[in-house]
Amino acid sequence: NFLKITAPTGERHNGTAATGARISISTSSISLNDSYIEISWLVITSAINSGSNFSAVIGSNTGCNESVVKNNIIFDCINGGAGLMGECIGSGTQTFTNFYVYNNIMYDSEGLGVTFGFGNAGVQVINNTIYNAFGGDGVGIGHANSTVTARNNASFGNSGDDYSASIDTVQTNASEDLTGTTGLTSFVTADQFVSTTADSENLHLITGADLIDVGTDLTTTGNIDIDGRDRDAQGDVWDCGADEFVASAQASPITTINSLIINSA
Repeated sequence: NFLKITAPTGERHNGTAATGARISISTSSISLNDSYIEISWLVITSAINSGSNFSAVIGSNTGCNESVVKNNIIFDCINGGAGLMGECIGSGTQTFTNFYVYNNIMYDSEGLGVTFGFGNAGVQVINNTIYNAFGGDGVGIGHANSTVTARNNASFGNSGDDYSASIDTVQTNASEDLTGTTGLTSFVTADQFVSTTADSENLHLITGADLIDVGTDLTTTGNIDIDGRDRDAQGDVWDCGADEFVASAQASPITTINSLIINSA
């Protein structure tokens, strides 16, 4: 049984921060301290203005075994005061087993995007989109006594490495720099996303993006994308990042009738 902090279907975001149910943290981080907690389908931002330092907007702490953070938009991971915000999601020296980070969009962090420190076992970072961690790595790992898997992520525009060299298991992670998976590096940010304009970010994929159809099929692990599309059920070729690109349906052909004659019986 999970303790879920989430939004009902009709109140969820549409993949952008201007929509859906929102949590704005102002005095402290969201701290996960117990097992089987789920944070999902929310827009989460920081309004903290403090002289103290905070480890993360969503902190994974000792004892948060089997917890899940998925399908959220987490942005402006910033402490507006003299203190610092460490990252959007993660922890330092904590002890827990199995923690899942699936299909989140994270951007504009004064620290890192998502990072895990010492004693974190069984962490899975799957199909996330990380952009503009201007204080460090996109996916950063403090390796000792940790086991971290990263698959199908898209990490771009960070001041540090897009991916830490200390990640235990990596597969089909795309990057702007050279730290992604071989063949998925040196991609141009502007060629991937709808918009990275400040305050108007839209990190859905655009037609022709390099991230389309280059991910690994993980069946039912992280299969629900940021818009609620089930990659597995739809038989999609998986993309990298939180958004599974779906081409707009072609318009039906229009038949023009130049003249119409009706004869009465």
